[in-house]
Amino acid sequence: MAYLQYQLAKKKKGSKNRSKIRQKVARLHSKIADSRLDYFYKLSHKLINENKIIFVEELQAKNMICNVKLAKHIADESWSEFLRQLKYKAEWARRTIAEVDRFFPRSKRCSCCGFVHEAMTLNIRD
Repeated sequence: MAYLQYQLAKKKKGSKNRSKIRQKVARLHSKIADSRLDYFYKLSHKLINENKIIFVEELQAKNMICNVKLAKHIADESWSEFLRQLKYKAEWARRTIAEVDRFFPRSKRCSCCGFVHEAMTLNIRD
């Protein structure tokens, strides 16, 4: 009988500890999310105030998440939230947001004359 009571007491204590840890983890996740949103808010505000036109690259995050090594980092970044903030602040401040097609050869194009080098390797692109 005493052994059974001991087991029940141990389970209750374990349950309380698990609940405490779950609450700590939830608070930590909330703090991280809040700090990320604050950073996005400040960065988007700075970009909108300093520039009249902002170009953003059209990215396929769904395809990029298929990369096992990058998936967690890409999912954590909340790019869509940052872009949403940037767009609404640009509209409010009468700034322009332009999306650049992901297949546009921007790293192969000469910034002076606009010539596109078709056979340019990644290591020499600027």
